[in-house]
This record gives sequence, C-alpha cells and structure tokens, in this order.
Amino acid sequence: MPRFFPTEAVKHLTRGSFERLIAKLEEALEDYPMFEGSSSYVLGTFSGYAIVASDEGACARIKYEDLGESIEILEHEFVELKSYDTSEVSEFLEDESSKILDLWSKGNLTEATQRLRSLVEISESVERVNESDLMKSWVPMLTQSRPWTLF
Repeated sequence: MPRFFPTEAVKHLTRGSFERLIAKLEEALEDYPMFEGSSSYVLGTFSGYAIVASDEGACARIKYEDLGESIEILEHEFVELKSYDTSEVSEFLEDESSKILDLWSKGNLTEATQRLRSLVEISESVERVNESDLMKSWVPMLTQSRPWTLF
C-alpha cells in the first residue's frame, strides 16, 4: 500500500506546478455554478484561462485569477466540442480506426501514427470485443490491393 503524504506538505512542495494549478481550478469549479449538477474536470490550462468539461459533455473556456492559495473564476464561455456517450465509444473507435488505415494507405504515416497513439490511450478503457469479429473487420483492409504493388 502506498504511503500517506500530509496534504499541507504536498501543497508546499508543489506550489507553482501545473498539477497544483489544476487542483486549485478543480476546487474553484466545485463552487462555480457553470455545470449545475454535473462533475467537471480540467482539460487544459493556459495563463489566465482554462478549458473545462463536464461529465455530461458540455465544454467551456474559463477566465481565472490565481490568488495564491485559491483560484477565482472570473467568467466563462461555452465552447462546442463533440463528445461521445459511453455507449458510442465503440462507434468512435471504429470510425477513427478507418481514418487511420486510410491515412496509412495514403502514406500519411506521421498523422496516422499520432492518431493511433491517441486511439490506444482511449481504447485501454473500453470493453473488449470478440477477437474473431475484430479480425474479420481487418481482413478486407489488409487484403486490398496496394498502390505500390502496381509498379
């Protein structure tokens, strides 16, 4: 079992870190009435601004002031960002896999690799599918004729 570190000591040691900034932002979001009835979390931080999202799929850009020990949220504006319900994640993964294979076959290896890395991170938390069904979906893509074989 991991050892316990006193909260005050950790706060002192992490003063000025992005992790501490995120923790202070999340504390401030608990009291800020932006996503009523829904938990929120920080997607990214910038100097004086942050992007936050709710469990329900809403997203906003907030302006904040760091007061040292706390954060004051000054204002917010909602931002459109597509999100997926847990029941739709498999559909997203399938669509994104097709895009990756298309990029790969067109020779856009850098973008395909970047998208694949993102996909792997997401897929680790998704319920696994039957392996034989998965193989059947890849066979047509792997057996299609390749442009480089024509020469």
